[in-house]
Amino acid sequence: MKNDMLSICIPIYNYDIRQLFYSLIKQKSTLTIPIEIVLADDGSDSSYKAINEEIASLADVYLKMDKNVGRAKIRNVLSDNTQYDYLLFMDCDSVIVSNTFLSDYVAQMDGKEKIVYGGVCYSDNASWNEKLRYLYGLKRECRSLEFRNAHPYQTFLSGNFLIYKKVFEKVRFDETLIAYGYEDALFSWAVYQNGIPIRHINNPLGNRLVSNKCFLKQCSTAVRNLSYMVNNGNFPQNVRLVKIYNKMKSLQIANLCAYIGYVINPLIYALLYLNVPFLSLLDAYKLNLFCRYMKS
Repeated sequence: MKNDMLSICIPIYNYDIRQLFYSLIKQKSTLTIPIEIVLADDGSDSSYKAINEEIASLADVYLKMDKNVGRAKIRNVLSDNTQYDYLLFMDCDSVIVSNTFLSDYVAQMDGKEKIVYGGVCYSDNASWNEKLRYLYGLKRECRSLEFRNAHPYQTFLSGNFLIYKKVFEKVRFDETLIAYGYEDALFSWAVYQNGIPIRHINNPLGNRLVSNKCFLKQCSTAVRNLSYMVNNGNFPQNVRLVKIYNKMKSLQIANLCAYIGYVINPLIYALLYLNVPFLSLLDAYKLNLFCRYMKS
């Protein structure tokens, strides 16, 4: 039966995926069910395309986009090119940390309409200029299993989850989102609105760190993307940043926050960039940006 078969879906963008691919091949060989690995290069630079050409013929499906179509659409493209009824979505920069990663997900393939999220973890050996991303991941993403199951939709991330394909067709990623940021929240909000349960298990993937500079750029892009969602009436209402903004707007102080942020955000950026990794500073930085983007 197809519901005993698994399609692994991995979008690739400017990353050497060979180590992850061979780790999956190794685990796949220990299982008896049919498993396909479906890869899609989302308009990577030529240097990364050349590196990953090594495994192009080894994957069951290897798609190549002429240009970058975005984190949301590429996941829909991957689903459209699978043949089995269960989809396992992973990010290309993930690190497999368990020898039973695939088998633990296979054990969850019971034909029920649900999503299974495995979680995320981070290595302790962050370099000095990666401390901000490490702290954010540790405090905001590496939640306990008990906490995640108590808040299943708010703690969901799209880099490590199993979903029944017919369930995915109900809640496909919103392709109007091209830029980076908050596509996870919008997807989980659609899942919530459709009454689809998310079950959390302890089956994490390692997440690679980025520099403070890169992470701050990602935060800025993500906040702008969130403002785009809100301005278009299509946004996840469980996002804390949106809740705070709406409260400030009701108190008529959102524009004041935007002005204050214009003045002090360069200082906050400098502190975060120079490795003063306080999440309260990062929260203030993002809120100031969001108020400014909503004002413009």
